[in-house]
Amino acid sequence: AEVRSRLVRVFGDGVVPTAMPEMLRSSWGSDPLARGAFSYPAVGVTRNLWRRFSLLIGLNVFLAGEHTSEDHYGTVAGAFTSGQRAARAVMEEAGVFKDLVPADSA
Repeated sequence: AEVRSRLVRVFGDGVVPTAMPEMLRSSWGSDPLARGAFSYPAVGVTRNLWRRFSLLIGLNVFLAGEHTSEDHYGTVAGAFTSGQRAARAVMEEAGVFKDLVPADSA
């Protein structure tokens, strides 16, 4: 309920669903094909690969995860910071920050 109320403040009541949508989740540890896999760079891969993973796809697909982090690929920190980056990008796209004045320009 608290999460929904915060989302309503940002996006408006008509946009945020009242019922929680269905969710699919994986169990990486028990998946015989994944076994808790994570990304790692092959020899010769440049940082540009992770930059490309994190780009906006189309109009409303934002990717996050350790595989999109340039500085912390393959780590929980990379997953966390990329989630923050993607959330910020979603909010910017939604115009959440358009009326805010940067602190250093006040």
